[in-house]
Amino acid sequence: MNSVLKGAEAEAIACSWLRERGFEIVERNFRHNHLEVDIIAIGPLYDPGVKSLSTPVLHIIEVRGREAKFESDVPGEMERTIIDPALTVDEKKQKHLIDAASFYALSHKLDLELVFDIISVEFLESGSRLSFIPNAFRAEW
Repeated sequence: MNSVLKGAEAEAIACSWLRERGFEIVERNFRHNHLEVDIIAIGPLYDPGVKSLSTPVLHIIEVRGREAKFESDVPGEMERTIIDPALTVDEKKQKHLIDAASFYALSHKLDLELVFDIISVEFLESGSRLSFIPNAFRAEW
């Protein structure tokens, strides 16, 4: 599967997961100039251990789709290797997300707290596995 299709599939899986947890998807693939945000959602400040919902916040979500790769130095033994998705969202990407989110919030006159999350969708032979990294980084305004 090519990277564009894999990215679209990862975003669809992420949106479904978010909706199941009470998030409202307000925008997908939002573009401002050369900047893009994969998913913009309104939802609670996510804490899986807390049952009650907090004041809604604006979630700026970067989705990373990864295909699991297997390798090993030992013949007959295979280990899954995957890069931590948080490590693939470097300072330059974070700045782009912050700039696009700032433009979005101002242009839509939203007065919500902004949080930046990362969702990783790992594609396995048996299906997919989603990891959610809430508040993955902070904006330095």
